[in-house]
Amino acid sequence: MSTFRKIEPENPKKFDAEVPRKDIYPRFSIDLKHLPEAKKWEIKKKYGVSFELEMTGIEIGERYSNVSFEIKAIRVDSKVKDMSKKEFGDYQTKVRSGQV
Repeated sequence: MSTFRKIEPENPKKFDAEVPRKDIYPRFSIDLKHLPEAKKWEIKKKYGVSFELEMTGIEIGERYSNVSFEIKAIRVDSKVKDMSKKEFGDYQTKVRSGQV
C-alpha cells in the first residue's frame, strides 16, 4: 500500500468575478450507518479513514475526467486524529507491515 497523496484543491480564481472564492476539494458523503464513529467527530478536524474500493466506471472527455467507485469496506484509524505528519507517516509504515 502506498502513502497518502495530498489533494490539490481546484482554485476558481480563473473566473472573472471579483468575489473572493475559496479552494474546492473533492468531497464525498456516506450514511452514518456505515461510519457511526463520525457522530462523535468534530467539524474541521482531520480523521484517518481507509476504504476498500471497487472501480465501477471511468469517463474521460476534453474538459473533464471522472472515475466512479463502490465502497466495499471501511476502516477508521482513530489514533490518527492527534498525530503529527511524521507520526502519521510512521504509523502508515507500521500498518502496511502488519504491525498494527
